[in-house]
Amino acid sequence: MRHRDRRDVADCVPLPSGDRWSGAIASACILGMVATAFSDRRKQAQAIAAYSFASAGGGAVGPLLGGVLTELLGWHWIFFINAPIGATLILVGLRALPADRGEGMGKGTDFLGAALVTSGTMLLVYAVVDAERVGWGAARTLLLGPLALLLLIGFVVRQATAAEPLLPLGLLRSRSLAAANIVQFLMIAGMFGLLFFGMLYLQRVLTYSALQAGIGFVPIAVVIAVVSLGLSTRLITRYGHRAMLLLGLALITGAFVMLSFARLDGVYLVDFLPAGLLMGLGFGLAAPAIMGLGMTAVSPADSGIASGLFNTTQQIGGAIGLAVLSALVGARTNSLVAAGKSGAQSLVGGYHAAFLASAAFTLTALVIGLGLLKATPSAGGKRPTMESSGQGAAVS
Repeated sequence: MRHRDRRDVADCVPLPSGDRWSGAIASACILGMVATAFSDRRKQAQAIAAYSFASAGGGAVGPLLGGVLTELLGWHWIFFINAPIGATLILVGLRALPADRGEGMGKGTDFLGAALVTSGTMLLVYAVVDAERVGWGAARTLLLGPLALLLLIGFVVRQATAAEPLLPLGLLRSRSLAAANIVQFLMIAGMFGLLFFGMLYLQRVLTYSALQAGIGFVPIAVVIAVVSLGLSTRLITRYGHRAMLLLGLALITGAFVMLSFARLDGVYLVDFLPAGLLMGLGFGLAAPAIMGLGMTAVSPADSGIASGLFNTTQQIGGAIGLAVLSALVGARTNSLVAAGKSGAQSLVGGYHAAFLASAAFTLTALVIGLGLLKATPSAGGKRPTMESSGQGAAVS
């Protein structure tokens, strides 16, 4: 048999950890800085496309670099390599980014709200992942799941009553902003079906090494780069953000359906690459479009909060999506083993379930985008400034 010995999928799922705190602080600011740096819509679309490429392309290139480091130096280096990269970025940022001054902490900071949303999200992800091991009807699952939801409900209540909330709920009166975040949550949740289970399919079914599997993702990164940096801005300028988002989501959904037919004795050029290229095309179109829709729905005064919300939605979507997909893969694999299927057949069947669930995520995002998101004006005009708009969050 070509596959490797089966291990419980839940053992491979990374749980949230403290090493993301610094990344969360930085990423929450970047999109807002990009969006407010340009008043011309076309230049803003180009900047957001470049940001989308850096975000998506980095995720696609990561498996390659991780494979190289793992093969040549050992897996510990995938953590150490971030230290010199981070130091370089600090030096570049000090020279390239304009100095500015924030409001500081004089008005107070909603530490309670931060604690509620962080603990609630982490507990929810843990409950979903742990349920695959202990059972969905286990006492621990029945306790942790509702407790996580109560913490998240508490966060919403806190934001409605706090003097200086982390997320002013009035901002969500913008239908475009709220819908864009929901769509992004579902899209990112689905994309982890490719990034995680696509990598497992290459390594554990096609028996690729870590380096070979990483190289297998390079064409996807190339397509994302070409589309994000070269094609998406022109298409968004001509047809608008909404049209490109819907087209991208349709392509991503189709790619996941294709992956659900990946075979046990598959061939990379047939079973993985075509779907991967279609996925790269769809994501290269959808990612800049959804970010543009969300950021143009608010005034420059609220762009910082909108940026933080977008990055939070992205991180939560990835964590919860991966947890749900992993639980589904484990359940499907175990059920096929119990039905008498071989370990290899059961494993591939589990991956098929993940790909179909990812397709369901992105299809749902497509339906929501079709029903709730409005078309944006052409990118040739000027974006209203805070002074000219005279208001906070735009309500659309």
